[in-house]
Amino acid sequence: MARQQALMIDIATGDVRPISKQIVDAVRLKVATGELTPGWQLPSVRGLAQQLTINPNTVAKAYAELT
Repeated sequence: MARQQALMIDIATGDVRPISKQIVDAVRLKVATGELTPGWQLPSVRGLAQQLTINPNTVAKAYAELT
């Protein structure tokens, strides 16, 4: 059974990258540094969108790119 982990990332409104790209980059960095390990489940689209106070479609776009 997969364990769920809160995804603690910061979104910078002044960043030139789109928010979805910031999410993708943050997840990739956490995987590369070992902070996200095999067996951990990312938050749901709605859950992460609510946590970051952004549109769920933005999170869905980022998750689709990561897939």
